Amino acid sequence: MTVVNGSDGTIPAMGEGGESYAALVDHELDTPRGPYITVDVEDYFHDIPGGEGIFAQEGLTSNLQAALEQLLDLFAEHGTLATFFVLACAAHRIRPQLERINGEGHEIASHGFGHIPATWISREEFREDLTRAKGTIEDIGGTRVSGYRAPRFSVTEQNLWALDEIRATGHLYDSSVCPVKNFAYGIPTAPERPHLLTNGLTEIPLSRVRMLGYRFMVSGGFYLRAYPFWFTRFLLSRRERSLPLVHYIHPWEWEDRKLNAWQVGVDHPALEWKPRRMRFINTYNRRAALDRFSRLLGEDANAPLRSMVPS
Repeated sequence: MTVVNGSDGTIPAMGEGGESYAALVDHELDTPRGPYITVDVEDYFHDIPGGEGIFAQEGLTSNLQAALEQLLDLFAEHGTLATFFVLACAAHRIRPQLERINGEGHEIASHGFGHIPATWISREEFREDLTRAKGTIEDIGGTRVSGYRAPRFSVTEQNLWALDEIRATGHLYDSSVCPVKNFAYGIPTAPERPHLLTNGLTEIPLSRVRMLGYRFMVSGGFYLRAYPFWFTRFLLSRRERSLPLVHYIHPWEWEDRKLNAWQVGVDHPALEWKPRRMRFINTYNRRAALDRFSRLLGEDANAPLRSMVPS
């Protein structure tokens, strides 16, 4: 793997021709508000490069199968249809859950193969990861993969070429762009509404709220765990009513004491080098995650993301 940071010219600052993101937007789409429910299917150790290998070598415990079963039971209870962005290197371990996802009408999409952020690798390596992931998930999952979400939402203004690679590898839509800016990701000038790009790819951004000069991510994950739930509700009430809501969660974001596995994994010496900031983001208030997420579900959350792609 070749890790690049864009400082040596390997990755251009904007698109191939130096375009801004705005120049790549053809038009915004008029889509139902949702909410749309998405799941980034990965284990706690996948946030570390080579995490799947560490899992195999060190004998780490995995919660992935059981956590997916919990989510699928929850979705069935609420009549929810969701999009599952599957990390391909783990797909062989969750065959029964992929069969259930398919059988219950949810969508299977791609989260890449090795959970390496697109900002860390070359364009050629990104293309290889996309292609390998799509083929693996389609073979194991038994369904066509139309959508993609980059690890850590890592399509940014520094690697806009990724959007061409996502489209060129047969994906119809992407859901990697966050219309904010923080230390890890974001394209603050991106439209908040789903939009069609000039290369034919549909981009479905994560949800944010603008208030008092600040931009708040409000769509799930760490933000759902970190904000008091009343504040999440307040932010959602401040969103423009016509904007679609896209929520997300990771299966490792809650602790089930019956499984008794999360703490075993997160405290393993092989994972100790994880940056302190990311460790905090991944572990803070995880006991609240599933309950809060379930309170965001409703009978109107019944369409996968692919339903927003123009026919």
